[in-house]
Parts: sequence; C-alpha cells; structure tokens
Amino acid sequence: MKGIFIVKKKRVILLMVDTLMDETLQQAISKGEAPTIKLLMEHGTYIPDVVSSFPTMSVNIDSTLITGLYADKHRIPGLCWYDTNKNKVINYGTGVKEIMKYGLGHVLNNLYGHLNNRHICTKTTTIHEQLDEKKILTASLNSFIYRGNYLQRLKFPIWLANGFQFEEQINISAPYYFSLGSMKKIKDENNLNWRFFVGDNKNVVRELQYLIKNDLLPIFTVAYFQDLDMKIHKYGPAYTKGVKKVDKRLKQLFHSFTSFEQALEENIWIILSDNGQTPIGNSKHEHLIDLRNHYYKYKIAKVRKGGRIKPSDEVLISVNQRMAYIYTLNKKICTDELVSQVKDDRRIDLIVCNAGDGIKVYEGGKETEFYFKRGGKLTDEYDQSWSIQGDESIVDITLNNNHISYGSFPDALRRLEAAMNSHDGNFIIINARPGYEFIAEKTPHHLGGAAHGSLYKRESLVPLIFTGTNLQPPFKRIVDIKQWLMQIIEKELNL
Repeated sequence: MKGIFIVKKKRVILLMVDTLMDETLQQAISKGEAPTIKLLMEHGTYIPDVVSSFPTMSVNIDSTLITGLYADKHRIPGLCWYDTNKNKVINYGTGVKEIMKYGLGHVLNNLYGHLNNRHICTKTTTIHEQLDEKKILTASLNSFIYRGNYLQRLKFPIWLANGFQFEEQINISAPYYFSLGSMKKIKDENNLNWRFFVGDNKNVVRELQYLIKNDLLPIFTVAYFQDLDMKIHKYGPAYTKGVKKVDKRLKQLFHSFTSFEQALEENIWIILSDNGQTPIGNSKHEHLIDLRNHYYKYKIAKVRKGGRIKPSDEVLISVNQRMAYIYTLNKKICTDELVSQVKDDRRIDLIVCNAGDGIKVYEGGKETEFYFKRGGKLTDEYDQSWSIQGDESIVDITLNNNHISYGSFPDALRRLEAAMNSHDGNFIIINARPGYEFIAEKTPHHLGGAAHGSLYKRESLVPLIFTGTNLQPPFKRIVDIKQWLMQIIEKELNL
C-alpha cells in the first residue's frame, strides 16, 4: 500500500495500551493476531522491559508518566488511600460494591473533580503544561490523568448529578484537545460510546481519526486504550484475543492515512503499557488474603459513605489489589504492631515500614530484615546511590563491586522509597506473593483471573514500541519517559 504524500512537521502520538504485556503480545504475534503491532515493531524499536512505578495501579503510573516523577513527588499513592488532612479515604473507583458503599458521588468527585485539580501535587509540571509554556498544543484522549492549562468542562446528566449528590458540570484544567468518555468529546458525533465514564477503544480511534483527517492533530497526543485491562483481569495473561482487538483498532487508525508509509513518515508512533498482571489462584481460602483476619483485634475502619473515619477507628486497610497500605489511626498503636500482625503470613513477600531516616523491609514467614536509605557507596543501574544493611535477598538484589542488580523487584529501592513517602500518615506497605491478592470489606477480587498492584516484575515490566526516532529513553523506566518525550519534541522536531 503506497501513495504520494507531502511530508509535514512530524507529530508525536503516544498510544497507551492498558495491561499490554510482552508475554501476551508475543503469543498474539505468533498466532498472527497482531499484524499491525508486528509491523510497527519491524519498522522501529522494541523494548520489552520498561519499569513501571509502584504501586502498579494506573492512576499512580499515569501520574508518573506525565510528571516524570515518582509518587513521593506527584503524591498519588494508588487507587485507594487515606488522606490524613481530610481524615477520609480517597477512592478513585475500585469495585462496584466498594464504590457504592463509599457513595458514587464521593468516588466521582475524587476521580473527576479532585485527582487532577487538587491531588496531583501542584508543584509538579505535567508534559502538557510544559509544552504549553512553549506554545505547543497537546491532546489527551481517554486518559484519567491529563492536567493541562486549558479550562474544560466535564458534563454529567442531570439524573446522575441529582441522584448521587454530584455536580452536573465540573471545571477542569486539561490540554487544548481533550476527550473522556461521554462527559467530554472533541466532536459530538464521535462519541457513540456505550460506556459513560471512560471511552472504549473504538471511541478513542474515532477521536484520533477526527484530529488526523481534519489536520488538527497537535504536536503531542496521548491516547489511552482501556479495554484490554478488563479482559486480562478476567481471563489472565494468556488471553490474546484482547491484543487482537487492540490491533484491529490500530489498523483502523492507520487507514486514516493514504498509506502505512505515510503514517510512519508524518508521525513518531509510540506504544506503551502501564502495568502487567499476575495470575491469581482459584482457592478463595488460600489465594485471597483477607486482611481483616490479621487485624481483627483492632477496631478496623468500615467502608462508609464519603470515606468517613470515626474517632474510635484504630486501623485502616486500603487495598490496591496485590498491595495494600495499612494505617494506624490510634497514636497508641505503632507501625511495629502493624508489621507484627502480618509477619507470619508466608503469602506476603514484602512488609515495608519507615525506620528513622531509612526504610525497613521484612519478608512474610521469616525473621530476617533488610534496611536501606538514600545515599551511600552502592549504586544501581539507574545511577542511584544507596546504603543497605541486613538480608538483601528479601528484596532480591545482588551486589557486585558496590553495584546493585535487581531481580524479582525492578528498581525496588527507589520505588519502595517513593511509595513510603507518597503521602502523610503512619502506615506500612504489604506486597503479596505471586498468585495471591489482598481483600478487605467490599473490595473486589480476581480469583482465577489476574491482578496487579505489586512490586513484582510481572506487573512492573511493560513493553515499549516506537518508530521515527533513534533517541532512546535515558533509562528503561516510565518515570524517565517524559524526559525522553521532551527530547524527541525539542531535538527531533526542532521545537
């Protein structure tokens, strides 16, 4: 398929494919189910092991992507966390039962009203804001993390606003071109979408096609493909049909150009995933770790409307699938007590807490411990320096001539440090071994399917495909992607 076309200023198009995993992609390619993605790989560069952020939950990862910072700087700890300043639980949308117990209005206000406007640290600068300062327009299509400099309005139906104590319209700061589900679209007729709160892949392609065909595509665009994530949750990483459907949408997108060659010539294409998933076992009793059983002797905070906390509450459990934050709400209960309650559970591989000016890590089912802090004689592959003491096998690192190499937990020290400093409060972090998932009151689970959230490499390593540039990310981490994108735009496009 060849055609004659005029070369224009290149555009950078970042396609985020939620839960695209190297193992699933390779299987799909071997079955002939992903010819478009394969073609992009053949015409570009493929990196199968880019390190995500921690916890491996989309709101945290995407905040890292567009700020170029870990959670200790952008301040989004996960999908569910406790805000000590507001004295309430922040939930951006977990499972249906949990959402309804907190109240749909509470969750929607957090996700659409506060996440970008208030919760992402205002001291950080997103890539949309940074490019706008250079008078470069950007687009965000179907991403929940999008903060920019242009006033946009998310519009909800009256029945939803009245029924769930929710504003009919929310003013947000977003990029110049912006769409999100049925609440905001670039052009009305593009949004024939069956899902109200987030657009499906078909809708995202329509929005992109509209920008392309009307010569409105800005220098930088982020387009989020959400659909694959739900399928992997249900069927596990072996479900290649989800990749096949993504590839079908990408093929439709490339038909917006006169030829595949034109699409590559006029644009720099980037496909990136946010996280992987780990299969969860089938036994409810064995593979679901009910944290209420560990903290039964304390007054555990209930899931209440508006995320309210009562003065009598002593411990709060905040589950993010395969990781969890455990908070002490009573000054008489120290974090060491929180650690002791889960320390004997062999299904938990990491138990993490602050210790002076550093961080201490325990392994479930064992008595040994590990301590680390920033600065020291040891360096890792990301040019970060550390001091360590104790059993380094707990975090699966090896030492060779003062050099740290990571194993099962990529960039473990920096990512744990970031999570432990991602928000205020007295809490510990726990991480489940492969095959297990945490639950508490009303939390969803993925028994027999797959889940994410943990530090484990299967959830932390994601594929990256790019064409049209020879520039490489400084390190293979999502936290370094923003810097790389700015280099591409400034050097490759001379802007």
